[in-house]
Amino acid sequence: MELSRCRSWTRINISDPEFWKGSRQHRESVFATLRREAPVKFFPEIPLANFPVGPGYWALTKHDDIWHVSRNPELFCSGKGSNIADLTVELNEFFGSMISMDDPKHVRLRTIVSKGFTPKEITRIEEYVKNKAKSIVDKVLAKSTAQTKNLISLTPLLRHSHCKSFAK
Repeated sequence: MELSRCRSWTRINISDPEFWKGSRQHRESVFATLRREAPVKFFPEIPLANFPVGPGYWALTKHDDIWHVSRNPELFCSGKGSNIADLTVELNEFFGSMISMDDPKHVRLRTIVSKGFTPKEITRIEEYVKNKAKSIVDKVLAKSTAQTKNLISLTPLLRHSHCKSFAK
């Protein structure tokens, strides 16, 4: 698929929620432009209700740059917050998102979690997830009205899939 080129990388703003509402093709085109024209680019944060405007963030769009940053925690830090509308260090620690951790803690958790996503493990649960998804959709369709048939919740599927992933 040929992606349309985003013409002006200087006007790109991935902090804008409208960017994320756009089509996948548009977003892929924007990221292709960033990889080509500005692979490491700073973005200011947008004001959000009840949150102070954060300091902004650097977006890395090339694999090699992301790899370098993730392997050099003495130079780069995610542990002070990596979300738009940054949380305090204490809240980041409490919520425990791996993306908001620095090494060595991040490496320890990544090592544990990555074992559940090997090709062998994915293959092991694939049929279960397919059957569970079909079962959930069938139940919703059987009980739903015409107005609500498009509002199928994947929460049970995600919960069951996570449990199956970690159960041997």
